[in-house]
Amino acid sequence: MAAFGIHFGTCSACLAVYKDGQTDVIANDLGDRVTPCVVAFTEFEQSVGAAAKQGIIRNAQNTICHVKQVIGKDFNDPSIQDYMKTWPVTVSII
Repeated sequence: MAAFGIHFGTCSACLAVYKDGQTDVIANDLGDRVTPCVVAFTEFEQSVGAAAKQGIIRNAQNTICHVKQVIGKDFNDPSIQDYMKTWPVTVSII
């Protein structure tokens, strides 16, 4: 039997695979076993993880982080809307 698990921490995430009685945390493209939970957008590209985190200061208005607190929640919940007001980026339902 094989299985995988995703761990979402407050600031980072990781993916582990269980196969043949062994568990392995998968490394990302930089070789790190944890990846920052950050997504950034510019006019020309989208970046995730460490690349997005590196640009968080100069591109704050287009960078999303700390999403763990809203995953699985009702977007229209007043507490979620209040929380998202603290973000420098505008989030909406498409």
